[in-house]
Amino acid sequence: MTASGATSHSSFSHRDRVESLSFRTAIVESNKIRGDKGWWSFVRKAKSPELPVILLEDLAALLALSSPSPPWRLTLLTKNGYFDVAGTATIGVLLVVVAIILAIEVKSLLIGEVRDQGVDRPHPCGHRVDGRCHPDHPH
Repeated sequence: MTASGATSHSSFSHRDRVESLSFRTAIVESNKIRGDKGWWSFVRKAKSPELPVILLEDLAALLALSSPSPPWRLTLLTKNGYFDVAGTATIGVLLVVVAIILAIEVKSLLIGEVRDQGVDRPHPCGHRVDGRCHPDHPH
């Protein structure tokens, strides 16, 4: 609270900055591997769930952090608490929708979807060279 009794929103701006930086980092890292695919295609066809999950979670968080302001202001102006209820419900629906999208898109990875053949993976001998044993490795 400030000296005048008004609530300070500096914590909201700090959270906005943190989420924005996280979202920006996820975008930069995703751009390195998504190539010319669109964002929706990248999320749907990603073979590793980390970046799509971070992208969608951060997007939802940014939307949720920015969406309470209009209902909150309307509640203060009109003294009608239903605006606040509607804003809270909107955030809840947004988070549920993102959770459902993530569950659908990541499900195949969780149950063992086959990875691309060109993906670097361990060879039975434990060395990693595009799925083959390194030619200089003594067996």
